[in-house]
Amino acid sequence: PLPAPPEPVLAAAEAGHVRLVLATPAALQHGSLPADPPFGAPAGSRIVAAAHGRARVHSGWDFAAQRPKPTRRLVPEGAVYFLELGGTASERRAWAEQAWLTPVSDDAQDRRDGLGIALLGTWDGQLIPLNS
Repeated sequence: PLPAPPEPVLAAAEAGHVRLVLATPAALQHGSLPADPPFGAPAGSRIVAAAHGRARVHSGWDFAAQRPKPTRRLVPEGAVYFLELGGTASERRAWAEQAWLTPVSDDAQDRRDGLGIALLGTWDGQLIPLNS
């Protein structure tokens, strides 16, 4: 079995704020933004900030049709999303337990293919301005 999420992460989710880090590239409906609510989080959840590098270009071969699959742009592994979670504390905790080490891409087939495996981290909900 996979390891359970750390208790500090679950406590952060109950408090209403987490970081979601992609361990594998993800296929999202709106480029680098997921469908609403983000990543299957409880209703009322929103992305406060995101940071990621250039998109990963993905393609393949369709054996049934004997032709190349269309090229897609995926959010790269290592992308970080700062989430403000909606719902009740118990709904937020249940979501964090379910999302830990599972694919969070928008399409069911992409999730079955392992695109967008999520790791969660703590976040206090405060944005810190970058110094230039």
